[in-house]
Amino acid sequence: MEQELTTQTLEQDTANETAVVKTAKKAYSKSFLNLGLFSVITVSLQFGLSFLFAKLFPDIEGAAAENASYLISFLTMYAIAFPIYVVLNRKMELCPPKQEKMTPGWFFVYLLIGRAVAMVGTYISMLVTAIVAKLSDVNVEDTTLTDAVMGENPTLILIFAVFGAPIVEELMFRKILIDRIRKYGDGKAILFSGVLFGVFHGNVTQMFYAAALGLMLAYVYVKTGKVIHTILLHMAFNFLGAVAPLLFHADELMKLLADPSAQNFSESNLIMSGIFVLINYSMVIAGAILLVVLIAKGQLFQIEKPVQPLPERKNFSVPCLNLGMLVFTVTVLAVFAYNIFG
Repeated sequence: MEQELTTQTLEQDTANETAVVKTAKKAYSKSFLNLGLFSVITVSLQFGLSFLFAKLFPDIEGAAAENASYLISFLTMYAIAFPIYVVLNRKMELCPPKQEKMTPGWFFVYLLIGRAVAMVGTYISMLVTAIVAKLSDVNVEDTTLTDAVMGENPTLILIFAVFGAPIVEELMFRKILIDRIRKYGDGKAILFSGVLFGVFHGNVTQMFYAAALGLMLAYVYVKTGKVIHTILLHMAFNFLGAVAPLLFHADELMKLLADPSAQNFSESNLIMSGIFVLINYSMVIAGAILLVVLIAKGQLFQIEKPVQPLPERKNFSVPCLNLGMLVFTVTVLAVFAYNIFG
């Protein structure tokens, strides 16, 4: 009798485990598939509308043509592809984090830590770029997305990089994605949110920087349950990385360091550039110190147990080996290839 009960219990446990694995794999696959479809829709529209614009307005060149290209790129992503992405995810099961307040002090702490981890990501990108350039003739730094974000049009940068991108990207990679996969573990949700956010940018120059920030922003969202916090942090990061250098004429110092004998620079702009560099690296150092201290005290990177844990042997195969991940990987590799070789 006891043996029969034991057998039935084992069979029931196996059936429950199979059901959990099947449900989890479906959730991961659909989440990643929708990200892949978002990329396909965005890139297809950008190519199509850019081709149409060139045919209809062949005389528009220079800055006007570049501005039009940026507008097409961002509007297709935000006004068309993003609403479709929201609809695709609408009927999926949700498991949002518990909402908690964030004090202004902790916001500033995360801001400083973000500057530190972003700097690490930047140096990794520079290292990878240098290695690839050394070993081949491929210039992985010359990418469309990099040019769009780091151009010198303050208005476009402010509208798209500081306001538009943080809202859409945080809703996509934090709110929508994490709410649909965190049931199977906050750690995995944070990891995929950050890494996929990094590779989603489609170029080596931004990939490691974005992944580092993405991991931290994912942790903040899981910790607080409020996407407004990550949106505001993301806006602050993009302002410090894209707008502040223009306001403080950071290029003046870079030009002088590149050519110490140069005479065509403004002394006032050089001073402002030096102030910006000093403030920036002070934030980086402070963030690095805070990161180490808070980890040592056990006040950072504390995550809850999964609502529905996966069998240990399935922790890799379920989220990684599915159709959605395959589609996302193929689309991202295609974007990488085009940005490098196109």
